[in-house]
Amino acid sequence: MKKVLMGISLVTTLLSLTACSLFSVTSELKSEEAFTQATSYAWRSKPIPERTTGDTKAYRVDQRVRASVDELMSKKGYQLTDSSADLYVDYDYKIKPMVVVEQPDVSEASISFSRDSGITKQRADMGTSQMSYSARFTLTIFQDDTQTPAYEVTFNSQDIEHDSMKDINQHIDRLSRRMNHTIPSKQ
Repeated sequence: MKKVLMGISLVTTLLSLTACSLFSVTSELKSEEAFTQATSYAWRSKPIPERTTGDTKAYRVDQRVRASVDELMSKKGYQLTDSSADLYVDYDYKIKPMVVVEQPDVSEASISFSRDSGITKQRADMGTSQMSYSARFTLTIFQDDTQTPAYEVTFNSQDIEHDSMKDINQHIDRLSRRMNHTIPSKQ
């Protein structure tokens, strides 16, 4: 009997852990040829200027992303340039709030599942609510300053702290690791 209960407990725990993936990373090398012919890269947009007052998170995220990508591309053998380049890098980072309502005894009719966030939502009058955030980070490398992507990596995360640079830095680290394994080296 103890073994049966232990087995049920273990299976339940494993199912709940695998069903609630808090992040996913996807990448796609759309044109390996663009990388084999490329020797240089540049950023499409200028760096975010440092602010002396107010929220500096956008500046810190921008600096962290640029430093990570520059280090990775340099290790892969690509040269950063300010002038005309073979590849152009751009990224987009968004954090959006979600209200999560906690109520254990509700009917299925009052529950909806958001495909964007992957979090179950309930009507606000059905229980207590708490604010949660999801993040989406997409980095794209374009060919020859065109709109043609040569590479794209996307990170989706749920249940992050809005102002947590630790969470944001972990996102950037995961993207960098994926890029390291999927972008072709020049060397």
